[in-house]
Amino acid sequence: MELAELIAAADVVIEASRPRALGQLGLGPEQVAHRPGRVWLSLTGYGRAEPMRVAFGDDAAVAGGLVGWCGAEPVFCGDAIADPLAGICAALAVATAVRAGGGVLLDLSMRATAAAFAAAPGVGHGPHRVLGHGDGWVVECDHYRLAQRVLPPPVPEWAREQLAPSGFRC
Repeated sequence: MELAELIAAADVVIEASRPRALGQLGLGPEQVAHRPGRVWLSLTGYGRAEPMRVAFGDDAAVAGGLVGWCGAEPVFCGDAIADPLAGICAALAVATAVRAGGGVLLDLSMRATAAAFAAAPGVGHGPHRVLGHGDGWVVECDHYRLAQRVLPPPVPEWAREQLAPSGFRC
């Protein structure tokens, strides 16, 4: 089975389905031989303790309490906001685990991630101004009396080669 071979060879396994999905194939983290240093990330809606629950970004965010308010009515903070927040936290968790030597099963749920962000204290030194400056932009923070130039995104080498003939300058 190709999937079994991939899991056996992987240094990092990312499982982004209900835990029973790989378990039914005999490929769950408790069913395959553990290789020293392997990091297994289980990214689910509600965590491995609730294997039958499914979540999507909007309902996971609401379940975690990550909502805004318009008067007395709750509103979404963003479109499927728990998905990218959980993805960023998952990447950080995997990188940290790999650096520490691996050998762990990371259980990350979108609901718990949303709850952590919902409980985070607000930033007390805003708002920040974004101002045009020359041919770019600057973000100013009055609280810290700092200004930071907004850097353009880096353009990969392959994109430079493909875009340069059309007159696009990097």
